[in-house]
Amino acid sequence: MWSRGWFPDVLSLTLTFGLPDGNSLMFKWPSQVKIVVDDVYAKAAYDRFWDVQQGFKVLDVGAYIGVYTLKMAKKAGNQGRVISVEPEEENFRFLLRNIQINGFDNIIPLRAALSDFEGKKPLFLSAHGSGEHSLLPKSQIKTDVQVYTVDGLMRKLRIHLLDVMKIDAEGAEIQVLKGSNQMLKEHRIRRIAIASYHYPEESDQVVNFLTAFNYRVITDKSYVYALLREEYLTQQTI
Repeated sequence: MWSRGWFPDVLSLTLTFGLPDGNSLMFKWPSQVKIVVDDVYAKAAYDRFWDVQQGFKVLDVGAYIGVYTLKMAKKAGNQGRVISVEPEEENFRFLLRNIQINGFDNIIPLRAALSDFEGKKPLFLSAHGSGEHSLLPKSQIKTDVQVYTVDGLMRKLRIHLLDVMKIDAEGAEIQVLKGSNQMLKEHRIRRIAIASYHYPEESDQVVNFLTAFNYRVITDKSYVYALLREEYLTQQTI
């Protein structure tokens, strides 16, 4: 996967390479992008239990520079939509650039964080990697960002139903789910994939939270997946 399509730009310390589905990805070197690409493509960590179809509406919470966003945009096609939410400024610039170089017009990018309230909150910037910035106080360096709830953001965008929601919010996953309360209660999010490895009890917390909304919940290694029960039965017959 990593042996083809590398085009270094030494002056700006950026690289561009081809992804397995034909998309191109631009990123700053050094970075954690290899881990993210492996998770999204080789391991299919966020779509292990379902196939994304043409016309799907997908919410990418913690979009980083757009690896999962690009994959979903290609799968969802022109009739679909990907709402791509990333709070950190430099990551968001690369996200916009990656949307541009791939020519997608079915992506809605938003520089913001998602949580269980709306307003402003410090984003704590990690010195360990550009994919580890968090609303949790993990460092001394911080910058204020706009925060929305999933419920509030979907109302603003007039999106009634999400086919897939992916969450990797660096430890704030439960807060994102709490901010999705109304949509979860009304079963207007059909499938959810959550990175649940940021602290020891996170996976159990996520499972317990989603089970209360009558989702079929599956744990697999460091991820939690939730499907509406009718979606789970459909997937079992494919």
